[in-house]
Amino acid sequence: MKRTCLLLVAARPFTMSMSTSLNTFPSVAINLSPSFVDTSWFLKDKDKGRGDFAERRVNGAKYLDITAMGHPQGTVHSWPSPATYENFLGSNNLSKSTPIVLYQSEGGMAMYYSYYWLKYGVGHEGWVGCKQTPGAESGEGGGDAEDIPSCENVGALVPVQGGWGKYVNKAFVKSVVGGEEAATIIDVRGAGRFTGEEKEARPGVKSGHMPGAKNLPFPKVLREDWCGLKDEAELKGILGEVVGLEGDGRIVVTCGSGVTACIVATALEKVGVDPRRVGVYEGSWAEWGASDDTEVVEG
Repeated sequence: MKRTCLLLVAARPFTMSMSTSLNTFPSVAINLSPSFVDTSWFLKDKDKGRGDFAERRVNGAKYLDITAMGHPQGTVHSWPSPATYENFLGSNNLSKSTPIVLYQSEGGMAMYYSYYWLKYGVGHEGWVGCKQTPGAESGEGGGDAEDIPSCENVGALVPVQGGWGKYVNKAFVKSVVGGEEAATIIDVRGAGRFTGEEKEARPGVKSGHMPGAKNLPFPKVLREDWCGLKDEAELKGILGEVVGLEGDGRIVVTCGSGVTACIVATALEKVGVDPRRVGVYEGSWAEWGASDDTEVVEG
């Protein structure tokens, strides 16, 4: 039976300092009676997520389709507009303060994207923790969320207080490449796409990477079952190879279209990197590689 990964995003009822550990998961978060939202999405099969939801889901869960909710004037997977967010809440009888559990089918890729959008894009801030279940029951009734055994606690994520944006645009990344701004660019696509050996599937998108970018394929920060991030010690070793984890240097995380970059961005938070240092390039390679005014290198 397929596993389901869960990610908790709950309204924040107390104030945390920027030094709060990401591995200190408040026990009160377990007792918030949250609403469940299925974020299942698969890059190579856009209809599979909704199909999995129709077949099997947590009792009373709602479905969040990241493709349908994307801003129509934005990039491929641009963050939904505030109005779209409000419509989603209203149509599902939720509010901005509703504790929400995000979850996805095994192999899904949008859970951390959805978390990042809720926390930083529209301000649905709070705790985050991952759980795993052997799978909800089939059909309309679904399974009982209360019976899901814990498999990982990511920890209490620190709310952003000022600083630069949590997502960045092409103009900013161009300024980094051109040397006008200082930041480390982490590209989380596979090595073949990064070097240009593997050609891009999207028409009109060039192969290669941004000058100066460092490659860290996102699966390296995930557990083998993809149901959550690796432990803190492993992550520090992996992330520390491409970026300094201490200090205040800015970090830009980019991927194919802005989804899997959020996985590595969340991993950076888990190991204690100040979240004000990190920004996700919303347009990512789908925008950069298709633009006539951007520089692309191979190898």
